[in-house]
Formats: sequence, structure tokens, C-alpha cells
Amino acid sequence: MPVYERFAPQWDALFHEHGKEASLLLAMRMSFGYQFAVSGLYLALQNGAQFVPSVLLRQLIDWVEDDDPEQGNGYAFGLVGGMFAALMLMTLMENK
Repeated sequence: MPVYERFAPQWDALFHEHGKEASLLLAMRMSFGYQFAVSGLYLALQNGAQFVPSVLLRQLIDWVEDDDPEQGNGYAFGLVGGMFAALMLMTLMENK
């Protein structure tokens, strides 16, 4: 369904009910509220996933620079796996 066909009835109803006081934002929310909510969820997940790799990379660098790390190699593989998972999540959420 074209955007105009979804938006026009909501806008017309609000305009007839409230006249010049009709809210464009309310008409958009009534027309596209679900899509905006889902898009906001994807955006929040993508933004969170964008932040995670830098934190994990800092921990990995600290692990490499430590002469006698308490954690074994599994810790480093876990950090790398976490970075990979965050980047994959970021890619999936960006293209939704």
C-alpha cells in the first residue's frame, strides 16, 4: 500500500476533527506507529552492537599486553567471538 494511501485518511480525520490544531506527528503515529516502533528496536540493537566491539577490543589488547595473563587462550577466543557476534548483529540490524 502506498504511503499516501495509509497516511491521507488519518490526516483527513484529524484535520476535520481539530482543524488547524491537527497534529502531523499524531497522524504519522496513527498511520505508521508499528513500523516506527519496530525500526526503533532495530536501531537500538544496532547502536548497542556498534559500541560492543570497541570495548571487547580494549580488553583483548589488555590481555595481549599482559606478561602473565590470568585468563587462558579461551578468554581471547571468547573476546574475538563476541566481537564477531556483535558485528554480525550490527550488520543484520542495519539491513532490516
